[in-house]
Amino acid sequence: MQNTAIDKVLDNVNDGNVHVLFVSPEKICSGFFGRRLRTISQPLGFVCVDEVHCASEWSHNFRPSYLRLGDTLRSIFDRPVVLGLSATLTAGSQADVVRVFQFSEIERGALLRKNLLWRVEKTEPGQDK
Repeated sequence: MQNTAIDKVLDNVNDGNVHVLFVSPEKICSGFFGRRLRTISQPLGFVCVDEVHCASEWSHNFRPSYLRLGDTLRSIFDRPVVLGLSATLTAGSQADVVRVFQFSEIERGALLRKNLLWRVEKTEPGQDK
């Protein structure tokens, strides 16, 4: 019985009607969603983890769910093909990311690219950020 929007989406994934699914690490690591993903009979071809630097406690925006994400993906999908992306992965965070996701290869470009703009702005309480 379908009782949630998540059930409907995952049923569509299972039926082969969804080819790209964008899900937060927090959602994948949640008990309900993880259990439902395990019921999907369609083989998973590929997982892309954006902001993969968040798997490091040394990251500028560490999110604890990223520490569980590698194990969670492997427990659900056996041997998923995982691509991790980050525009800000530092050398200090790289070892954590490799450990969490068990990456066999890392390809690094320049950390500070010309097309990235860094700035800090003070905002007032209640102002959009």
